[in-house]
Amino acid sequence: MKSIHISAAMLLFIFACTSKIQQSKTIAPSSIKDSRGNPMLLGIQSENVLRQTPFNSWYDPNYENYKIDSATIDKISKDMKNKTFEIFMGTWCGDSKREVPRIFKILNYCKIPSSKIKLVMLDYRDSSYKQSPNHEEREMDIHRVPDLLVFENGTELGRIVESPVESLEKDLAKILSGNGYEPHYKAISWIQRQWKQRSLSELIADSIAVLKSLSALAEDSYGLNTYGYVLCAAEQWEKADLVFNWNAHLFPKEARVYNALGDFYLSKHEMANAKMNYQKALSIDPKNVNAKTRLEEL
Repeated sequence: MKSIHISAAMLLFIFACTSKIQQSKTIAPSSIKDSRGNPMLLGIQSENVLRQTPFNSWYDPNYENYKIDSATIDKISKDMKNKTFEIFMGTWCGDSKREVPRIFKILNYCKIPSSKIKLVMLDYRDSSYKQSPNHEEREMDIHRVPDLLVFENGTELGRIVESPVESLEKDLAKILSGNGYEPHYKAISWIQRQWKQRSLSELIADSIAVLKSLSALAEDSYGLNTYGYVLCAAEQWEKADLVFNWNAHLFPKEARVYNALGDFYLSKHEMANAKMNYQKALSIDPKNVNAKTRLEEL
């Protein structure tokens, strides 16, 4: 899902509220609505819930109309049976509405039992952006939806991020083959590997090499900007700081990267830095509404 909608005001709210009330893992669809007023599923759910009103209006046709590449999936069906799968999605997300019914059709075709499938619904609201009530997404470092993660004996073999690179069936075959499957958003996948392998101080000290690696992987500023906002919503402020600054170095002529930095510094009450970045955004795009509004408020 490509929208970036966390406001500076909500970043302030998130930054201030570091203590959250624990909620139950499964929330009834009637109990909460997304920002458009539509019923929204949250937490761990099952495929059966998606077959119920109102979600069946998009789930059922997308499931029924999808034609499985049986030639490819038949070759890996046996190997699929000893794997477990985690799906992260949003019932508010167009990509999820398209891909998740297809994913389930493939898993059902392979006769994968529901006990081996974990379906987690994420939020759309600013204060919980791409989060589940019990934060199953944090350990998995989810930044786009839908995501299909494939595991063997608790170890992740690979993941399909937002949409398949080639097709669901062929992407799954490549993941199972172990031949270096790389999902969409290669720059973010690279960053996520660095989080696991190196400390933040090491990454800062090695900033020239980091930027060189990212410049070869980042296709545009949208992906990193969204990832920065997701990190903010998850209160991973130091990581968000790095991602927003890396993005500004990679795409110095784009107003959105300075808007994001302005929002970030405003959330931390670093007013001078916030003002400087909003001014940079306006110098690139004099009609930028967010930067104008924030500068007037400052």
